[in-house]
Amino acid sequence: MKLNVIKRFCKEAGGLTILDAPTGEQWIGEGHAFYALRSARVDEGGIAELMGLDAKALNDMLIRRRDAPDWRFSMAVSPDEETPLQGVGALMGGDGELYTALRSDRDLLYIKSKWLDAIKLGDYTAFALRVTDGGAVLVAVYNGLTTEAVIGPEGPENSEALRRLAMRMAGGKLRADDAPTEAAG
Repeated sequence: MKLNVIKRFCKEAGGLTILDAPTGEQWIGEGHAFYALRSARVDEGGIAELMGLDAKALNDMLIRRRDAPDWRFSMAVSPDEETPLQGVGALMGGDGELYTALRSDRDLLYIKSKWLDAIKLGDYTAFALRVTDGGAVLVAVYNGLTTEAVIGPEGPENSEALRRLAMRMAGGKLRADDAPTEAAG
């Protein structure tokens, strides 16, 4: 995990959240992407030291701590509870952001590629779809057998715009079943 990249995301968002998972693990992020914290458990003061936040940065940033909603914020692989995702490419959105396209057996999801910058991607990087008890869709990013990050995919309105852009780029050659479903956003 690249703490300086996460710190940049949090500064841009104006806040940092520490999630305490039911498994005892902790996750940190700006609210849309959360990263597994493998060091000793931290509190609001400890996270400032860990991330090298000075007094000005602390003053400009809201630091929150809350409980993770359920087990989906776990570093463990849970194949019975997840749907594998395949990376199928990247495209530049109309907002100037680069997006990574991920395909499940029935959905096409998009995540901002920048969220992957905070992870040391390797030969064994994989993606899986997790759905929380409350119905929220999350993308788990694995490096080997541990979860490095949990990222919320783009909402339905942005996913639809990205799907249309991808179809134009492919000359309309994407199959009809590539269209995202409501669960994808």
